[in-house]
Amino acid sequence: MSSSPVTPPACVAVAGAGGFGQFCLDAYRQTDDISVAAVADPNLAGSATPTHPELSITADWRNLLDVPAIEVIHLATPPLLRAEIAVPL
Repeated sequence: MSSSPVTPPACVAVAGAGGFGQFCLDAYRQTDDISVAAVADPNLAGSATPTHPELSITADWRNLLDVPAIEVIHLATPPLLRAEIAVPL
C-alpha cells in the first residue's frame, strides 16, 4: 500500500545553508510532501541555493518567523548556534 503525498505540502524553512543545510534542501527537493519557503544564513545572505534557485537567502533566521506559511523551521546550523534559535529568551 503506497501513501499519497500530503496535500498541500508541508511548508518549511531552513536555518543554515552550509553543507548540512544544502544536504537537507537536496532531500526536500526530492519529495512532493515538503515545500521549502525560505532559507536563512548570515554567511550566504543575498545568494540563492543551488537546489532552490527561486529562494533568496536571508541573513537573519528571525525573518523566517515573519512568513505566515512556514510551519516548521529546520535547524541546519552548526550545533553551537542552535540554542539561540530554539530556546526563547
